[in-house]
Amino acid sequence: DPVEALAALRTGLPRLIDIGLLTFPPGETRRYVNTFGLGASGHVAKLALAHGRKGGAYSYAIELIRMMFSAKPWQFTIGTGGETVCTQAIYAQLANGRREGRVFTVAPDAQLDDGLLDMLVVIDVPLVRRPLFVVRGASGRLPLGPAVMRRQVSAATITPAEALPCHVDGEPFTLEAGEEVRVGVLPKGLAVIAPPTSAR
Repeated sequence: DPVEALAALRTGLPRLIDIGLLTFPPGETRRYVNTFGLGASGHVAKLALAHGRKGGAYSYAIELIRMMFSAKPWQFTIGTGGETVCTQAIYAQLANGRREGRVFTVAPDAQLDDGLLDMLVVIDVPLVRRPLFVVRGASGRLPLGPAVMRRQVSAATITPAEALPCHVDGEPFTLEAGEEVRVGVLPKGLAVIAPPTSAR
């Protein structure tokens, strides 16, 4: 909203927030402010972009629902702290912010200035349960268990065994098989003007 943005410039306060950082071999980097999505998240971002940005959150939601009825887990490894978190997943996020596609709360506890990324991994969901997962996922209330994991991390490594659709802040790209990427955080790496209620 341009009016709200102008109001924030007039009354807002300076704030330093974190930046997510992807490092590709042989050292190329890519930064993001909100989310790094993998699997279904990346595929939906690609489809939503192909449909044009006019649809906004509506276009994103429609593509996500379609994907949830057809997607199978992608084969890729997430490692962090010397531990392998998963070797396949249908959906994963390493989020600095809380929302994806404006309306889906993928990381309800995320803070933009805590030096951490909120990781969400969904290994797989039975087809009959996927509609409930989409609905609960929109509000950040996914039930945790063997197939759904959340944790906070400062670094992780992604290694795909096949072409893996991804996105950073809604911009889609593909990691090719064997193309390892390291994920990290630049603490308080970006200065912004925020509304007084959020400049904490």
